[in-house]
Amino acid sequence: MIRNKEVVLAVRHDDERQAFTNLLEEMQMVVHQAATGQDAIYLLEDHTIGFLVMDVQLSDMHAWKMLATLRESVDISQLHTIVVMDEQNVVPLANVTVVVRPVSMAKLRQIIGKLVDS
Repeated sequence: MIRNKEVVLAVRHDDERQAFTNLLEEMQMVVHQAATGQDAIYLLEDHTIGFLVMDVQLSDMHAWKMLATLRESVDISQLHTIVVMDEQNVVPLANVTVVVRPVSMAKLRQIIGKLVDS
């Protein structure tokens, strides 16, 4: 069920972005990388995306602002969203899963698998 699912990856750290890309491609997902929150919004509006993996703070906006903006044009209730943060915070949306740094690739794989099965 994961094979060929499209994912937008918007993570600010190069090493994390590469590690996440490697994992997602290994899981046979199609990865679209976004350098900014606005780039991620454009990708999410233009493609049928199954997952969004993003940093809580991108160079141009905070994750919650991006999701609020995205809500105007995309049904985010159907978008599996994983937000990477430095410490656990309260998550304002039911369909958002928080992953705290340092990120275990095995744990991230497990989370994605659970989201696909749900």
